[in-house]
Amino acid sequence: QPMVWEASTRDNFVTDTRAMRRRVLDHIPAAHRERQLKLGSGGLRDVEFAVQLLQLVHGRADESLRSPTTLDALEALTEGGYVGRRDGAALEEAYEFLRTLEHRIQLYRLRRSHIVPDDEEDLSRLGRSMGFRVSPAENLVSEWQSHRRIVRRLHEKLFYQPLLEAVASLPTEGMRLSPEAARERLVALGFRDPKGALAHLEALTSGVSRRKAIHRALLPAMLAWFSEAPDSDAGLLAFRSISESLGESHWYLRKLRDEGEGAEQLARLLSSSRYVSDLMMRNPDAVALLGDDAELVPRDFERIHTEMALAAKRHASDAKAAVRAIRRIRRRELSRVAIADVLGRLDIVTVGHALSDLNAATVSAALTAATRAVEVERGEMPTAMAVVLMGRLGGRESGYGSDADVMFVHQPLPGAEEKAASQAATAVATR
Repeated sequence: QPMVWEASTRDNFVTDTRAMRRRVLDHIPAAHRERQLKLGSGGLRDVEFAVQLLQLVHGRADESLRSPTTLDALEALTEGGYVGRRDGAALEEAYEFLRTLEHRIQLYRLRRSHIVPDDEEDLSRLGRSMGFRVSPAENLVSEWQSHRRIVRRLHEKLFYQPLLEAVASLPTEGMRLSPEAARERLVALGFRDPKGALAHLEALTSGVSRRKAIHRALLPAMLAWFSEAPDSDAGLLAFRSISESLGESHWYLRKLRDEGEGAEQLARLLSSSRYVSDLMMRNPDAVALLGDDAELVPRDFERIHTEMALAAKRHASDAKAAVRAIRRIRRRELSRVAIADVLGRLDIVTVGHALSDLNAATVSAALTAATRAVEVERGEMPTAMAVVLMGRLGGRESGYGSDADVMFVHQPLPGAEEKAASQAATAVATR
């Protein structure tokens, strides 16, 4: 095959390509920097650099990407799941506009130029040639700047996609997930059950859906990440389960493809902790927490309790539904703490405090929900209740397997009968 498709295997290829683009920008004369249609930021070269870098990295294994023309390559990248549909359509529209504008500039004086004029008369003439009949100069500049902003944003998103470096570092044979090549790679990576792992890979990648295409692009890099953690076989199995649970969820596929750190964290988590894997398989939406350090900061008691109380209040007439709502929040927050813990973001004291706050908020919200349910059956409570946190929970030293050691106490309201108050409190505590 042409040697160009092996170019991305060179050391630091992605880093060097990005540096090359920055050098192009640095060499644009200051007077032309904001009007350079081809080489400037948000210009034609931003589209071409992004598309061609994706081609060179992924085209080693995917021959459908080996087109010599920018728009055909962009279409292939979009169809293959390497670029999101909306992003692909926006880039195509912007590229066609910018290329047409470039041609209009050059045709007028039959001179090769990539500089958008700043003269009002020239801009008006250009605007009319681009189809703007009303305020042609103003509307042309507005449309050009709009496309320029879109190109700049998408260039940053695609050209600096973290996954590119991981994929570029793989050997070419490691990117082709044919059964034979995949089996050999799985053995080399240290999977204990290559046959079982291959079955998971086939389930994830076989087919023509967009989800399958994105998995085919992701898995070569993710296999390496799985193998660097203690239990790669369990990690791959858990990844399959989560991917099947989330199905065609667009946010999930975008996160894996566009946020390399999130995909790497997911692979390492699932291969490092059965506990976290179980949590995430029961609560796949926890994947949304990955790739953003701010999302991995444990919530304090007040914030969790407020959310739980509001969720329970929405189901005030149905105690079981209220408790389910509280449990959903608990699972999410437990996932947040466990993920941050396994990724090394928290020390042991912070983990103990976070788990204790979560357990305390859960008990408090559940007490409120149970009290409402008893009041529906018995009428207004004749006693005031509280929960005393004891043991490790009371000392804010909870672990993942700690019991919620608590004691219920109550104080009959003035004028209430002791027996009725005790019965009501017991009904709440045993709800």
